[in-house]
Parts: sequence; structure tokens; C-alpha cells
Amino acid sequence: MDKLGQEDQARFQAAYCGLCYELGRQYGVLARCMLNYDFTFLVILLESDAPHCTSYRCPCKRFCKKERVDTSPALEAAADASVILTWWKLRDEIEDSHLVRAAGWRLLSLLTRRAYRKAARKRPAFARTVENALFSLRRMEEEKTASLDRPADAFAGLLAAAAEEVGTETDRRIHHQMLYQLGRWIYLIDALDDLQDDAARGRYNPLLYRYGLQNGQISGEDQERLVATLDHSVRLIASALALKEPTAWTALLENIIYYGLPLTGRLVLEGRWNASAGKWRCFSIGHDTVESERMDSDT
Repeated sequence: MDKLGQEDQARFQAAYCGLCYELGRQYGVLARCMLNYDFTFLVILLESDAPHCTSYRCPCKRFCKKERVDTSPALEAAADASVILTWWKLRDEIEDSHLVRAAGWRLLSLLTRRAYRKAARKRPAFARTVENALFSLRRMEEEKTASLDRPADAFAGLLAAAAEEVGTETDRRIHHQMLYQLGRWIYLIDALDDLQDDAARGRYNPLLYRYGLQNGQISGEDQERLVATLDHSVRLIASALALKEPTAWTALLENIIYYGLPLTGRLVLEGRWNASAGKWRCFSIGHDTVESERMDSDT
């Protein structure tokens, strides 16, 4: 966010806090733990009007006074998607964990089931899309597919579906393209970030089967191919954004797309991205992981 002015930085924080508040308002205190920066991006992408903010006492920060964006269709959609995806993340963890560890995930799944059912009733089409996409990803993981496009497409389609019910028809088409390419980028950059760890643990990673490793890394030539497809997705995201009518959130979106994504990609490529410092993996189905900030890091 270093290229943003203070006003835009405050606006992003207000959207983040607004999503936290919306999760708690709709789904209870436990749902606030589902808060992450990725769905804050969804909020600012879907918001079409200048934000109207309200001051409130944040229960997560010793009741300090903060600003939050007021409830809107964008915030509601992001909160619903957060709950649906988190619940399916828990179900996946149950499948992947040994008996003792699975018991903990099963308990969390039970505690969030009521919230999931409520969100799924509100967004049934999205809930079905998530279930089908994750089933496809699970099957490809079991088959150990060497394709990059097939699993990346499944996760990209899942993320794109999160914006199908908000905005005008034109906006929805733009948002679909942006989120599809972002989902593809997230899937591949996460696979690259986890490559060595997955190889050591014997876990599925499409890059292992597509390229293989040389001295613990993919070859320079294969790395160039991967960078090219990642850059292509970023360019398509930027091209779609250029078709979108400017809003009060445009500077934030441009900062994330033009600076945030390339910087993250470079750090991962150079092995300098510390995904574990202050973060937890919120959505990890096979290799469709979205990096999520801890609730107490900024709220």
C-alpha cells in the first residue's frame, strides 16, 4: 500500500473492518475469524458508490474507536462467500487429517454449520459451484494430474462465481473476468510457494508433475514459462479493470493489480515470501489456497 495516499489506505482499512463487522452481524462472533484480505478485495471490487463510513468500537481491538464501511450488497456478498468457502475448507481438512487432528476440524465444522447453511440459503448457486469445483479439484489431486490449466481453471471458476449476483450485467462480466484470472493466478502462485514443502511431504502439487524438480527447484526454462502465464493473467485482470467505470475504489484496485500482485509473485519466485508470518491458510483444497491474514493483525 506504499503507493497509496492516506485517504485510500484508510478506505481500505474501513472496508476490511466493514467486512469484519458484517461477518459478525450476519453470522455471529465466531464468523469474524473468517476475515481475510482477499475478500476485502472482493468488497472493493464490487462496491460501486463512494463509501459511507460509521465510527464504532472494535471488540477485536480492545474496543478502540475505528471506522467501518456501512453494510452494502458488496459486503453481504463477501461475507456470504467467506462463510461458504471456510466451511468447505474445514470439510477438506477433515478428509486430509489423521483421526485426532480431524476431530478438531470436525468440531469447528459443527460450530460453523449453522452459519454455512444460512449463507448457502442466501447464495445457493455459489454454494453449489464451490462444492462442485472442490470435488473436481479433489479428483484431480487423487489422479495426480500433470495439467496446470485444469486445476487452476476449477479454482478460478469458483472465485469468479463469487461476484455473479452483484452489480449490473456489464459489471458482472468485468468482475467475472477479473476474479477468474485472479483465481488462476492465486492457484499457480500458491503451488509455486508450496513446491519444496509439498515435494518433501509427498503432497500433490501440479508443478511437480508438470515440470519436476532439479536440485529442489523447477528449471530456469520452466520457471520462465510459469512466469509468462502468471503475467498473462495479471495483464488480463488489468485489461478488464480498464473497462470498468471509475469509482472511489479504483486507486485501490489499481494498486493491488499493478503493484501488489507483481511484488508478491516476485517474492515467491525468489523464495522471499514469508507466508507463515502472521498469516494462516484459510482456504486450502489441494492447492487452491488463499493466503489470509489473522483477524487480530489489522482489525
